[in-house]
Amino acid sequence: MAKTSAASAGKPAAKNGKNAKPAKAGKNAKAASSDATAGVPGSQPHDANDRYFVEQFIPYLLNQTATLFNQKFKRDLKARDMSVLQWRVLAVLKGAPEASLTVISQEAAIDQPTLSRLVDQMVERQLLKRSQSTADARFLAITLTAQGEQLFDDMWPLAWKHYQRGMHELSEDEATTLVGLLQKVLSSLRTF
Repeated sequence: MAKTSAASAGKPAAKNGKNAKPAKAGKNAKAASSDATAGVPGSQPHDANDRYFVEQFIPYLLNQTATLFNQKFKRDLKARDMSVLQWRVLAVLKGAPEASLTVISQEAAIDQPTLSRLVDQMVERQLLKRSQSTADARFLAITLTAQGEQLFDDMWPLAWKHYQRGMHELSEDEATTLVGLLQKVLSSLRTF
C-alpha cells in the first residue's frame, strides 16, 4: 500500500515516518502522560492528510474486514431467506442453550430494538422459541428450535468457506495470534 510521506503532506518528517507532535509543556503535559492511551501503539494523533485511517486504524480495518466477509456471505444467506443479523443470532444461540435478549444483543452486537424485531421474525419462522428461563423463571429465554439448529448446521460450512477465504494467507500461528489479540481488545473495550 502506498503511504503518504510526512514531507509530501507539507509536514517535516518525524521519527519512524510519523507526524509526531511534541507534547505541550505545563499542566496539560502531566494529564496527557497519565492518559489511559499513553504507550498504546498509534496513540499519537496522525495528520488528517496521511493514509493512517485507511491503512492502519484498527476500527476501520475491522469494519472493512467484517463488511467484506458479510458481502460474500450474504448471497448464501439470501438463498435461505436469512440476513447477516439473523445469522449472528443463530450463531450466538448455537453456543448457548438459552440466552436473554440482553446477552444476545451483546454477543451479536445488535441493538435491542432491532434484535427484538429479529427475534419476533425468527419465532414466527419457527427458528427460535421464547420460554421461561431455566436459570431464573422471572426472565424469558430465547432458544433455537430444531429447525433453527438445522438451519445453522446447514449454513455453517458456507460460513466456514468464507472465513477460510479471508484467512487463507495467515499461518495457523498467525490466525491464533490474531484471534487472541482481538479477544484482548474486545475485553479491554467491554471493561473500559
